[in-house]
Amino acid sequence: MDTFVAIYHEVTERALNDGSIDSYFTGIVGDEIIYVGTFNDKERDASTLDRGLSWLGKYHRMLNEYPETGEFAQVEQGPICHEGGS
Repeated sequence: MDTFVAIYHEVTERALNDGSIDSYFTGIVGDEIIYVGTFNDKERDASTLDRGLSWLGKYHRMLNEYPETGEFAQVEQGPICHEGGS
């Protein structure tokens, strides 16, 4: 997993540096990797999300599928409607 996370970090940093994401957070809990990215208008042209999922697909043999969907990633996207606690 360490090797995968190192490569994942490189790929994500490239998206940050090319400006197609504004920020990101990665959390690792056990064998689960949680990625949250804030995209901007450039993402529509750069297709960062699609490129990321395609890249992730190259590692499908080492990923577990979610039983509910049969997919190895759960994608939720949309505008951030609320920030802050409580």
